[in-house]
Amino acid sequence: MFTEKYKSKFKMIKNDFRKESELLRKFNDENIVELIDYFTENNTEYMLFEYCKGSSLKQYILENELAEEEILGIFF
Repeated sequence: MFTEKYKSKFKMIKNDFRKESELLRKFNDENIVELIDYFTENNTEYMLFEYCKGSSLKQYILENELAEEEILGIFF
């Protein structure tokens, strides 16, 4: 059972998750995965994203033996 303290935190987190989904829907860029849907089922929030075939970022970094500076360049 959730205590009142945790109920309010849970509600806040769900609200933040919903806001994030609304923000993600506004992006329209080929380098950003598209948010297809956002929904609630059984009191759980879900985001459904497009499927992009390919390797993970971890695989890409390991397969290409990137230096730390190159890895940081991916993010900044």
